[in-house]
Amino acid sequence: MYGLVLEGGGAKGAYHVGAFKALRELGIEIRGIAGTSIGAINAALMVQGDYELLEKVWNGLDSYELFDLDEKAVVDLRNMNLQEINFSYLLHQSKEILNNRGLDTSRIRELFDNYVDEDKIRSSHIDFGIVTVDITDKKPLELYIEDIPRGKLNDFLIASANLPAFRIDEMDGKKYLDGGFYNNLPIDLLCKKGYKDIIAVRTMGVGIVRRVKEKDVRITYIQPVEGGLGGITGGLDFNREKAKHDIKLGYFDTMKVFKKLKGYNYYCIPYEGDIIELITRYLVENRDKIENVAALLGFDGINTDRALFERIMPRLENILDMKESADYEDICIRMTERIAERLNIERFKIYTTIEFLKLTIETFRQNPITFTKNVPTFIKRNKILSLAVKEDLITEIFTELFSSTIK
Repeated sequence: MYGLVLEGGGAKGAYHVGAFKALRELGIEIRGIAGTSIGAINAALMVQGDYELLEKVWNGLDSYELFDLDEKAVVDLRNMNLQEINFSYLLHQSKEILNNRGLDTSRIRELFDNYVDEDKIRSSHIDFGIVTVDITDKKPLELYIEDIPRGKLNDFLIASANLPAFRIDEMDGKKYLDGGFYNNLPIDLLCKKGYKDIIAVRTMGVGIVRRVKEKDVRITYIQPVEGGLGGITGGLDFNREKAKHDIKLGYFDTMKVFKKLKGYNYYCIPYEGDIIELITRYLVENRDKIENVAALLGFDGINTDRALFERIMPRLENILDMKESADYEDICIRMTERIAERLNIERFKIYTTIEFLKLTIETFRQNPITFTKNVPTFIKRNKILSLAVKEDLITEIFTELFSSTIK
């Protein structure tokens, strides 16, 4: 019996949608969903069983429509097009927002009224919980659907997502604030319901994440790589293209976790054979290339076999900013990823490790990447200084190892 927890994060919530799509395809049964802020809103549509509607809503969202703003001004600001930004309009809108005590959320309310089906949610077999903060009584509220008065679900969903920038309206004489100010990832909500297996989908959004009190619980985290959803500002940027990207990212990151795929920004099915044997075979067939890379990194004069596994691989791990737990296959994939990213090789696809390596090498040979060739040798060989020129160094090493046409 799995429980699903969705972290708050504004526009980053599209990531939840992709994760949920993958879980459905994997046949993982979800019996309870809890969320904060946008996580609570997404959870509501998931509990009512309308995945297609959920994806449709996200694919139609944009900041200028949600908050009744000028489309061109929003696009110019998003693209940091300083010459085109209408600062007079932005100043006027800022004054209007201040006079109205925050952004008007009436269009968000319209979305809820149109798409959230409270009856479906209440009749669902899936447990449902949300978090908000009662600022009138100065206390957090962790609520299950059975705690919310009938007819008030949309009000409490808005309460869970009430950022300080929004105009906060009273509900029955009380005011509420975004639940992220208490717990942006409410795992304990499902623990209290008896769930022992939790899937927590993180957006790395701004908010407080509390330590899980329950000890006997197994948590599987799904989360993007650092900056994958756009950092702090990514939570404010509702737009269709970003939503499509984030949905794909959530989908493939979930597949990576449950199918145990390798890769940092890409997705590779692990090599089924002995990776050390494969690397050794390459070494035997290309000793001159290994020796050249060893010399490049300052390891010349060392036995070629030892240089590769004892010196070159650990040094690559350092240059690639990898964790010490990385294995040889991880290092090979990460170096290849750095080249693949620059070659714009399709990211959202599941490759085998060998398929990914071959595709990148072939594309690289057809479209060689230039690099600075006059970097002083002492910089390349220094473990610390070389980090300043690591992109050129990675490209030079990849060229030496795999290019048959570049010298």
